[in-house]
Amino acid sequence: MPPDDSEGGFDLFLSYFAEILLDSAKQWIKLGLAETGDIGLGHLEVLPMRQVQGLSLGEILADPSVGTPNEPVLAGPRKALGELDGEVQRLKAAVVAAVDQRLERAFAEHPQTEVGRVAQYAVRGGHRWRAMIAVAAGSIFDDRALETALPIACAVELAHAASLILDDLPSMDDAQLRRGRPCAHLVFPRWAVDLAPTLLLMLGYELILTSPCVSNRRRAAAALDLTQAGLRTVCGQELDLDAEKGPVDPDRLWRCYRLKSGALFATAAKAGALVCGGGDDEAEDLQCCGTYLGMAYQCADDVADVVGHADQMGKAVGMDVSKTTAVTILGLTGAEQLVRRFKAEAFRALERFGERANSLRRIIGDVNSIAT
Repeated sequence: MPPDDSEGGFDLFLSYFAEILLDSAKQWIKLGLAETGDIGLGHLEVLPMRQVQGLSLGEILADPSVGTPNEPVLAGPRKALGELDGEVQRLKAAVVAAVDQRLERAFAEHPQTEVGRVAQYAVRGGHRWRAMIAVAAGSIFDDRALETALPIACAVELAHAASLILDDLPSMDDAQLRRGRPCAHLVFPRWAVDLAPTLLLMLGYELILTSPCVSNRRRAAAALDLTQAGLRTVCGQELDLDAEKGPVDPDRLWRCYRLKSGALFATAAKAGALVCGGGDDEAEDLQCCGTYLGMAYQCADDVADVVGHADQMGKAVGMDVSKTTAVTILGLTGAEQLVRRFKAEAFRALERFGERANSLRRIIGDVNSIAT
């Protein structure tokens, strides 16, 4: 984590942040040039997450110690798609209201442009799962996490919206429907759509770096973690697009899910903890939890693409039939088993936190319902 506030004012903090960000970029480039036999930014998967690194998909599925998560009191009976635990519903309502209000104010503070309208269109209507994870992780350390972690919660939602705009483009998934509405590239001029993700990401950094409730060093740590999540997401998207060229082995698919889907979930949990007072080791455990939760979410989304409905999902279903997914590799039963395994690992990462992590446990328990 960066030096604390006593070592200088805000200008020094910004200089430190810029220096560390540049050094990080140089390291990624150096590692990338040294990497052989892989595509693009594949080296980013070696980022230190001690409980995630080095485990193959086969080992996870075969490991008898990774049994059914200890969640009967929290999760109750199996729910239908879209049906949430009561506590999760209450948390969702509070987070959605707070995030939507803060984002509306953030957009209002900037000039109203065509690019801004695209950005607002893309952000509107989300379930705010990643924001919920940031607040739930922060609540382990801070009873006022909804206020303290709100800038992080907003930033991860802005980054997620940016990734959706790009993912839906004709050059990528060529999607037609997102969040129950036509995709942005079908509604707005293409030049504005191309610029909107940059606006969304920069607005997210602005919210983090100007947060009034958090020390300078914790702002810097959170912003740097969001940067690394963006790099991982790019790598995961490249792997996802590469998978469309032909058959993909399970471990490569898992790696794609870990990077593309796990990255923002992991950052939400880790950064939410950091800004609310969590230590580095605690934040790393929550990063691990978020990574596995993100992978469980993606596998559950694969299942929902087969058994769900467009009105539940807010997007077209059956779109993955020609792609390599957890369902096409493992079948429905195998994919559901993988969801359970990833959930179990996410629960395991929370063991040290006791009852303080129950909000996060409830979200994990509902992952089959939130993947809609």
